[in-house]
Amino acid sequence: MPDAYTEIARTEVALRDLVRLILGDGWGAQLDAETVQRIEQRRDEDRARRRGVRPGGDLLDYTELTQLARVIYRNWDQGFSAVIGPKRSHLERDLERLGAIRNAVAHTRTLLPFEEHLAAGIGGYLRNRIAIYRSEMNEAARYWPTLESVTDSFGSTRQGSGQWSGPETTIRVGDTVTFNCRATDPEGARLRWTFGTRSFSDESEGEDVTFAWTAAEQDVGESTYVSIRLYADRPHHRFDGASDGYVYFGYTVLPAE
Repeated sequence: MPDAYTEIARTEVALRDLVRLILGDGWGAQLDAETVQRIEQRRDEDRARRRGVRPGGDLLDYTELTQLARVIYRNWDQGFSAVIGPKRSHLERDLERLGAIRNAVAHTRTLLPFEEHLAAGIGGYLRNRIAIYRSEMNEAARYWPTLESVTDSFGSTRQGSGQWSGPETTIRVGDTVTFNCRATDPEGARLRWTFGTRSFSDESEGEDVTFAWTAAEQDVGESTYVSIRLYADRPHHRFDGASDGYVYFGYTVLPAE
């Protein structure tokens, strides 16, 4: 079972995606100017401090759990109740519990086993409700998992299937890049991931997995691509019958010095 921090982080990502889905770019209008300014400041500070990565620019990605909750509560009857359930008080209770656990983790306090399970239970329930809502909006999505995101150790992120770009980062032979992959399935099907480059391949199972790739001599080139694919344990697959999700990352790989 993933740790409580991972469970809560995944839940925050899912709630942000839900806010985008229901409110679009208008989510910021639900917060006062002072709060938006604090979020902008957090984003700018993140960019300044994390010089070794590429932080995203979407302001919603820098909202905290309490701010997300405020947006959802203020628009409860605009679509959120249809996703999460009719009683707002239930969500308020769940997010309050998640917030307390998140605060404990942030202050490096040791969690008790029931707190770990509580974070997994609440997070799993909310993410599954959101996955089901997506499926109901799109009939085809009922049958396949959702590739939520893949992020490399430089901070480059792919959200959703089919995302790719040309080489963004230059590395050398011997450098290691890690990839965190997240997905959900509306019916809880077992998920399998594959990872491949010119020199290396690997597989893993689960909703939240990590791959590590160390660039080798075979990878040297101006455009070296990493392929990551997602499969649900079903007889049919979403894209050309071959996989249920895929993303690519491009790198320029130089020889070792």
